[in-house]
Parts: sequence; C-alpha cells; structure tokens
Amino acid sequence: MPAYVTLARFTRQGAQTIDSLLDRLQNVKAGMAEAGGEWVSFCLTQGQYDLVAVSRWTDEYKAMAFNLWLARQGNVRTETLRAFGEDEIARIMGK
Repeated sequence: MPAYVTLARFTRQGAQTIDSLLDRLQNVKAGMAEAGGEWVSFCLTQGQYDLVAVSRWTDEYKAMAFNLWLARQGNVRTETLRAFGEDEIARIMGK
C-alpha cells in the first residue's frame, strides 16, 4: 500500500485543547482504520511542525478523504506527502 507522511501544526483550537491529545490520537486511529488506512507511526516533533505521522492507504482517494475528515476536526493544519519506500525506489530506478 502507498505510504504517506503527514506533517502537522496545531491550530489555536488544537493547542488550547492539548490535554486531550492522547484521546484525539485514539479517535484519529479509529477514523483511519474505518476509512481503510493503516496507522504506521506518530511522533511529536520540535521545529517547524508539531506532529509527524506515517500512514498507508490503498489509494490516494481514501488518503485524501481522510485528510479532509481530519481538517474538519479543526485541531491541526496538515501537509501530506506521498512517500516511496526502498522497494518502490528500486522500481522507479528500473532495478
């Protein structure tokens, strides 16, 4: 399944409700599973982004629909990147 890296920043709402972050993560995991995605990893980060997540999706439409669902929650602003693993890189390189 294609992998995606999502970079996120807290919105004002997300920062003001930071105490419920772990509960929100469980909600995101459940929403992702329901939408057909696979949770791979999640990290709080320092620097330009507050959070980084890696997920896998069967197709880009499901990934995009989930990103729209996440945006409607109002806690983060995201930037999602298609990620290519080692096997995919070899295929891209024709090897």
